[in-house]
Amino acid sequence: MYRAFALLLSFAAVVAQPPAQSPYGVAVTGKLIPPKPLNWPDPDGSDCKYRGSFTTSFSVTVTVNGIGKNIKMTKSSGNKCLDKQALKAAPLQTWRPATRDGKPEEYTFTYDITFQN
Repeated sequence: MYRAFALLLSFAAVVAQPPAQSPYGVAVTGKLIPPKPLNWPDPDGSDCKYRGSFTTSFSVTVTVNGIGKNIKMTKSSGNKCLDKQALKAAPLQTWRPATRDGKPEEYTFTYDITFQN
């Protein structure tokens, strides 16, 4: 029962979101396919002392050319050394750009880099 309730809330949140806006203030419609990673750079956490799993979250805007820009850490892992390594790796990520009705468009979202040992 709990799982079904959680899925219902997630679906309601998606439906309740307003349509995207163009730079001219006009609602944008059409099928949106979000960006997909083309490569996952391997952040080097070997110089850091940690035990377990640590996740750093980032906000990124993927351009129509698949390049990340405006990359910002939105949530620290709690380990400054691992955060520094994640900040080095995040700009190396390349993406397949988001598309709307088959045309590439800029897209901003958040994603995670997780260190585990």
